[in-house]
Amino acid sequence: MREIRLSEQGRSLGWLFRLRRDIDDRLAAVARGGIVELNELADELTEGREAGTAAWATGGAMRALDRAQRWEHAIAHAEQEPDRFRASARYLAEQTMATAPIDAWSPGLRDALRILSALESFDDPPRAAAALRRTAFSSPVTTLFDRPERWTPRLEDPTEAPRPVVHLRFDLDERAVAWPLAVESNRAYRLGATARVDPWPLGADRIEIVLEGVPSAVLSVSPIVIPNGTARAETYMVSHAEIGIDHPAELTAVARLVGPEMDEPARVVGHRQLRVTTLDPGLATGQPFVAQKIVEMLGELSGRIPTLPTQDRKDFVALLDATLAFASLALERDDLEGINERTFQQKLKQAFVQDPRIGRDIQEGSRLGGGVVDLVLRRVNDELKVVHQAVDIANAERLVGQPTQYGSAADSPVSILTVLDDSQKNEAPGIPANYVKWVYPRLHGAAQPTVPSMVAVVIIRVGYRLPSDWTNTPTVTAGQTADSGDASDRRFEA
Repeated sequence: MREIRLSEQGRSLGWLFRLRRDIDDRLAAVARGGIVELNELADELTEGREAGTAAWATGGAMRALDRAQRWEHAIAHAEQEPDRFRASARYLAEQTMATAPIDAWSPGLRDALRILSALESFDDPPRAAAALRRTAFSSPVTTLFDRPERWTPRLEDPTEAPRPVVHLRFDLDERAVAWPLAVESNRAYRLGATARVDPWPLGADRIEIVLEGVPSAVLSVSPIVIPNGTARAETYMVSHAEIGIDHPAELTAVARLVGPEMDEPARVVGHRQLRVTTLDPGLATGQPFVAQKIVEMLGELSGRIPTLPTQDRKDFVALLDATLAFASLALERDDLEGINERTFQQKLKQAFVQDPRIGRDIQEGSRLGGGVVDLVLRRVNDELKVVHQAVDIANAERLVGQPTQYGSAADSPVSILTVLDDSQKNEAPGIPANYVKWVYPRLHGAAQPTVPSMVAVVIIRVGYRLPSDWTNTPTVTAGQTADSGDASDRRFEA
């Protein structure tokens, strides 16, 4: 027996039958002209699947269909930029088709992807859904009993001249690039490139850098030209479509050294790729810096724990976003000062229940890891603290042991710690994005853990004076004390 059919990640065959039934039900609804959520089932279908397989491609087609079915609805309701759904659907379908020869898939899947990659009329989403219902995808297969093939590294051809190396670094609006980049749709950003060549070949008078991999209808980036003797140049980048945070667009830098009589490819080191996503309109509404911070934190999460289950990731995003929305209104409220942890827990839970992503799934008072969790959404816990001494976000490591232990007991490496800072304030507040960050707690007996624990620390500040009370209060600059310097050196807020 050469193959044993197994359910993916230890799941039962019943899970696979249930998933197929749910997918068919939802595709039938889209085929009838309805609008239903497809991304969650697509994530469940593709989790752990190898790119290019029929199941993986079916998940990609479902994500494209999820965007396509919203196109007509956005136009009918006069939403801004409704064609972003059409462009996003086309892009996702094209990206899926590019992963493997399309003839390797079933006719229904091929038809659906072709329809979605073109997407010319409102009748196309129901047609694509009907085609997807005819798609067959196999259950996971293991070949544990096959003799493994011996791997040999690729050797460079000694007769070929070595390609020159370009050391490349990007920046966005003169700020270091994040992973992924989070941008607003239909807004132009200055994308800068700093390049260094060791050594600069004779005959080359410029470096030409092209970012490939994404259709210009989705993300347009003009080529970058850096002349010899110049270290940096800029271009503009504009996103024309909605790019989901779970499926960012990946741009690959291709560099060439060009001169009057030469045009040679170069090997890129440094920032060889950029990943770009658009800010979700429903994420941190009205708080662009908070939305940017959440996207950066999710990029860090994906880099550190790429195998985090999809549901845990969604629950974490919902809790963090709702917590920061609560924090953004803290300065407007006077009922958060002088309260204890129990009252803080009740007020935060009330806010969570009103969030449609959380609702009544939020639980409190559950016993876990030898203690009682304040708030928990399935496996992601949010531990609460009320402190009366000033807390600096840079020194929050000492507070994260408790949520780490609760998360470990639930087999979740991701937790949240929300601190209500009720101390006396002698300085004006910053924006909420300044008071949230990842903390990596030290783990007993695991100096370099395979799966690190990550705690998102959020500090909510209350107890500030009225804005008008700052009028005649000196604002101390870095390196000064409140009593140092001449009176003429002190700044006052008008």
